[in-house]
Amino acid sequence: DLAVNEMMESFGSDDFRDPFVFGPREDAARQTGPALIGILWDATRPLAIVGDEMVGVGDTIAGWTVVQIQEGGMVIRRADRQEVITPGNALPAD
Repeated sequence: DLAVNEMMESFGSDDFRDPFVFGPREDAARQTGPALIGILWDATRPLAIVGDEMVGVGDTIAGWTVVQIQEGGMVIRRADRQEVITPGNALPAD
């Protein structure tokens, strides 16, 4: 369909991710922290797969405490700093 092709061309190639490729995004490989691989969503006890570990709310990984896990990512905190990490992206190393 021409309209779909035009819409796809209006986005940059970085806007799309191959849904069949699992693991960290290529640009996340340059970061040194472990990557958020995916979310195992459950309304009562969601889990996140970070690197080769499975973590829940309150767990600590790479010096960061998991504050919240949502369907689209997780919130982590270290001291006064808070970050939102989405699947395919690494936790900040600093």
